Amino acid sequence: MEMMDIDDEEEVESDSKGMEVNASAAHISSSVSRHNKMLATEITFRIRLVLNRIAAIVKHRHCSQDGC
Repeated sequence: MEMMDIDDEEEVESDSKGMEVNASAAHISSSVSRHNKMLATEITFRIRLVLNRIAAIVKHRHCSQDGC
């Protein structure tokens, strides 16, 4: 059986911590991506509401002037 040097043990421990950090970063990235998608959906919904209101106002003004 091969004995590990102290340097080898530190390297393995360092690699393990590096993998934990990478996993945490991937989780955060996934959460941010999911949050960004929700924000994009909310912004799109609000833009559509505003555009629908504008369209209703324009139609009302047009019909008021010309009589629809």
